[in-house]
Amino acid sequence: MASELMLETMGSLMYVFMMILYYAICFGSAVFQYICFWKIFVKAGQEGWKCLIPVYNLIVLFKFIGLSPFLLLIYLLPFLLILGGFIIGFLIAIGVEIAYIMFFFIIIYFIVLLGVYALNIVYMIYLGKAFNKSTAFIVGLVLVPVVFQAILAFDKTSVYGLKKEEKELTVENV
Repeated sequence: MASELMLETMGSLMYVFMMILYYAICFGSAVFQYICFWKIFVKAGQEGWKCLIPVYNLIVLFKFIGLSPFLLLIYLLPFLLILGGFIIGFLIAIGVEIAYIMFFFIIIYFIVLLGVYALNIVYMIYLGKAFNKSTAFIVGLVLVPVVFQAILAFDKTSVYGLKKEEKELTVENV
């Protein structure tokens, strides 16, 4: 009896320790990511504090890499679809037969998620081009963004190189 209680207590303590370790790693990773973005913003001629404000940082980032900030509306589509999912769930709960609508809704949701991932890829490509990086570096930026954004932030040879005319030209093309 006492040994079972001791095992349960040790298991609970181990769980708490692992959760604290997990959240410490997540917090440290987030802080490191913000430090990298701060350095990238400063290299691009922006004030570093602008990377700390959640939506504003993407607006500023999209402007200085040459993308239209209106593309950020694509990030809102999954939230609208979640709201639609709640409405469909409510209709199912009250007995409305909408199996086909649910099927198409799930397909649309995955298409929207693919659009969000595609926007992330485009954003990484434009970020690499704004700092005059090679194609291999841009591929690394797309596949392992945390590592390559850190390289972009702390590498002394990474210099922002997008001129005002190029930014206006790329914004019009998007």
